[in-house]
Amino acid sequence: MKILICSQDYYPEKCGVAKVVEEWARYLASCEHDVTVATSGILRNSEIINGIVIVRFVISGSLVRGLKGNIEEYQNFVINGNWDIVIIYAAEQWAFDSLLPVLNKIKAKKVHAPCGYASMGKRSFKNYYEQMTSYLKEFDLLIYHSNEYRDIEFARKSGLDNLVIIPNGASSVEFLNHPGRNIKKKLGVNNDDFVFLSVGSPPMLKGHLELIKIYQDLDLGKKSVLVLNGRYDYSVSVKNIIKRVLGRSDRRIKTYAELINKKNDHKKVIILDLPREDLVSLFFESDLFVLASKVECSPLVLFEAVAAGLPYVSKAVGNAKEISGWLGGGIVGDDISKCMEDCFNNIKHMKGNSENARKIWAKDFTWESIGMKIVTALRDIM
Repeated sequence: MKILICSQDYYPEKCGVAKVVEEWARYLASCEHDVTVATSGILRNSEIINGIVIVRFVISGSLVRGLKGNIEEYQNFVINGNWDIVIIYAAEQWAFDSLLPVLNKIKAKKVHAPCGYASMGKRSFKNYYEQMTSYLKEFDLLIYHSNEYRDIEFARKSGLDNLVIIPNGASSVEFLNHPGRNIKKKLGVNNDDFVFLSVGSPPMLKGHLELIKIYQDLDLGKKSVLVLNGRYDYSVSVKNIIKRVLGRSDRRIKTYAELINKKNDHKKVIILDLPREDLVSLFFESDLFVLASKVECSPLVLFEAVAAGLPYVSKAVGNAKEISGWLGGGIVGDDISKCMEDCFNNIKHMKGNSENARKIWAKDFTWESIGMKIVTALRDIM
């Protein structure tokens, strides 16, 4: 089949959406489908990465915030590409919103993965979601990552039945046979230090400020390290948007880190943005993963923690509780401080549970397993 995937984010961008879409595209290409990805970036001749054709469009924004760029060129590319299937990943951004006025002109089978509806309930998105049901009726298939999150509940309340649940996962290539890289040593972390790891961007939305405050007050009685991995090098314009939305800036996180590192000989904070292979190794070398995010749909990092046999603590964000029910291996709760202390005090038991969770992941939640479900769902609509 000739398949087009439309996604605002894609490699080399570092975010959950980019990772999911890359894994979907790679699996479909491995099944000998002709796969193209339309995404953001500098407009140029198409490039081929891992057998996938990447076409980049200089477009930004959304219907609510305003769309900028050559929208018509993108619309014509989707309409006139002679595709068998067009998959549009995530709402509330240009790759989806630009196509809403022309959905009826796309003759290919249309598939949409909403990815959470992060702005549902906001006043500025009221009209957007009042029209969403009519948009969704144009699609032959809707893919949801959760059986109980707000996006699928919206579909059910709208009377839609053209839906399937396909969860997220983690890469067997990265996590089953990953060679150790001894990242702790490179970071100056002793083998005996207890390592808390949190991963996500942008840091303010992923709860890094709240987490560093919690860490500052923890009394563990042992040397420990908090590693915060994420992008802290956004452009000034993006930083200003984050500050306007949250009333805070990433600089506050770095200020707390500096204070902790100066005042404590038993606590240390490391802020960085590791290359992917080093980050995967750090999943294996850490002691507890912590997710304190404010906004999630179906957090990949929980699947990746489980894939590394790393116990986790997570806020009840996105479908974290559902993931915990599927896999086990961690604790989901609103009191992150207490959860961190409980896990620290029972880490041997937690690691035993995480090994059992890893076996479940290896059986049912690798991208190969997820890819098979996607292929089945696509064949059913052809």
